[in-house]
Amino acid sequence: MIKFFVVSGKVSKFPGKGGWFYVDVPKKFMKKLKEQRSRWGMYPINVKIGDTSWKTKLMMKKGGDLFVALKAIVRKKEKITKGKIIKVNISLI
Repeated sequence: MIKFFVVSGKVSKFPGKGGWFYVDVPKKFMKKLKEQRSRWGMYPINVKIGDTSWKTKLMMKKGGDLFVALKAIVRKKEKITKGKIIKVNISLI
């Protein structure tokens, strides 16, 4: 069972006005996470980037890939921009 993992990835943005900024979760975590899948395909998590931590959900794209959405307040505080490579610490709740 996965309890904690670290993702390093490039910050992307969904297209369109108001599109979320996010980091993809590598497919290597998918099998074990699917064993723990929640009813709606989202996993409650604690996230830490730099000195900032918050509770959110690990979410699924249309094709089944998982991602972590990055709040505007977190991006501002941690100086995160589209295309930047960041390290995301994730623990399942």
